[in-house]
Order: sequence, then structure tokens, then C-alpha cells
Amino acid sequence: MKREMSFEEAVVWGLYRKRHGPFTVQARAEYGFALLAAIQTGQKDLRKFIPWHVEPEVEMTPQQMLIGLQAVGAKNRGRSN
Repeated sequence: MKREMSFEEAVVWGLYRKRHGPFTVQARAEYGFALLAAIQTGQKDLRKFIPWHVEPEVEMTPQQMLIGLQAVGAKNRGRSN
């Protein structure tokens, strides 16, 4: 099994998670039940049923994400262990 993931793989997994939701079974089940409750009650805001659920506010392009990751990497390289 690989210990590290390439940037391209991280972007693909991020897009998958954004489209299909969290990976954990519990979170997916909670989301499903909240969706059913929203449909039954006519609510459009799922946060009434799952307050931890946050819709993404701003979408990042892969280039913006790369710039952000490079900045974090530069900051981490500057730390002394």
C-alpha cells in the first residue's frame, strides 16, 4: 500500500468526496435520514436536521488549491523540529 498520495490523486478524492459526501458510513446514514426528513417536511435546508452539515461556500479551482497547498508546504518547511 502506498504511503503518499500525489497531488492529482488528492484532487480526484476531493472531487469524489464533494460529489458523493463523507466516506464514513455513519455520516452517510445521517445525511440520508436528514434528506428523507427534509423531503417529508418540505424543508430545503438540511441544517435543520443535521446542523453539522455545511455546504461549500466557494469552489476552488485546481490551480487555487495548488497555490494553497504550496503555501502550507512552504510554511511547514520553515518550521524546525
